[in-house]
Amino acid sequence: MKDCRDPTVAKRIRFFSLEPLIAKTFDQDKSKTATSDYQDRQGRPSLWKKGVDVLRKHVGISKKPGDQDESVGQYPPTLAGLEQALVDAGSCWSNVREFSAKWWDAAELQQLGGFLHPAWSTFGPSLRKVTLAGSPASIRTLLSSAERLPSLCELRFELTNSVFLRVDNTPDVTALEDAIAPFINSVSPTLEVLSISSWGASIDLSQFFLKLGVFPRLRRFNARVPFNKAFANTPDGLTRLLHDHSHNLTSVGLRLNPAGAMIDPSQGISLRRWMESINSDHVILSNLTTLEMYPGSSIPLELINLDAGELWSPPLPRVFLDLLKRSADTLKELAVRDRYLSYEEVESVLSTFASRPAPQRLTVLCLNVRALSLRLLDLLSRELPCLRKLSLYATREDWIDLDPEHDGANSVRPLFIEILVYDFP
Repeated sequence: MKDCRDPTVAKRIRFFSLEPLIAKTFDQDKSKTATSDYQDRQGRPSLWKKGVDVLRKHVGISKKPGDQDESVGQYPPTLAGLEQALVDAGSCWSNVREFSAKWWDAAELQQLGGFLHPAWSTFGPSLRKVTLAGSPASIRTLLSSAERLPSLCELRFELTNSVFLRVDNTPDVTALEDAIAPFINSVSPTLEVLSISSWGASIDLSQFFLKLGVFPRLRRFNARVPFNKAFANTPDGLTRLLHDHSHNLTSVGLRLNPAGAMIDPSQGISLRRWMESINSDHVILSNLTTLEMYPGSSIPLELINLDAGELWSPPLPRVFLDLLKRSADTLKELAVRDRYLSYEEVESVLSTFASRPAPQRLTVLCLNVRALSLRLLDLLSRELPCLRKLSLYATREDWIDLDPEHDGANSVRPLFIEILVYDFP
């Protein structure tokens, strides 16, 4: 930590991450322990020692690599020691641009309160990106002393259930509505990117989204939440956010997979109804350049039969294609995941962009497909000749062309090589 307080190093620190790790247990047998804080059990230089040496070599600290660092052992291996070490070092980090924190125990985090306030005061004015992960209660603690973030333009939240609140989510919901939403609104003049993930958490975000205000510069929005859980009360807040910012949004990611839909298809009904409701608002999802969407199964109510005892894949929802058409003239990057598309469904997606000249169509495409075949690759190479990146996730390979008159091997091969080079799993 002392090296991080050196002005030569401190002014170069741009990223700071705060995340608890499992405490190291020390063997009482001295013969098995490290010979020093700078050596491992075999007497070799420790990772800490190597890291310090690299810093000294590249930032010009006057000490020689072999010198004993007087800061070793200065802080006791306790939470209080950690707090003091962070306070001493963090008070010098005035040029930090990105701050990331992952913490799940709000009570434990409160013990670091002596660090959080001076930390926000020191690098808060220079921060441009903040990522906070944990339960809403722990995030509330992290934000309790956050003030003056005039440069913040990117904000990401990764919400989880509190491990100590398995039944009653009231404290988490209260934290969302009374602390996190007001904080987001406080940086509205500069906010350009907002991402909210609550995957696996059974927290209702309905009122939280309703409390969000207007962000004049918002251009990218991403939501990764189980729709039927996150909007159990009402999705009006999400709808309003997409509507009010449609004139500025250029990138939208909606990963709204309903929880439990693979076992109980009726869990996807609320998502289908919402998609149909926003279909009447023609400004939502319009004129985008990047779209990531998980349309779900959207099984019609009259076709749901839980006693049928057979697997059936419903057709691609027509409402999804209608929403896609709103950005048919501007979209450059598209990701459609969650369901595996047939060849005909891929055709229907690509036909959305048929009105644009081929060289002006998509440059990045990510799809789940039922079968990877030459026929499919030929279709993609013909309809999207300017693709720079293609990601295909298939359930099976089928290289047998069913059309004996079709000869697409020559036109497919370059595109297939691109898949292998860039993003083929």
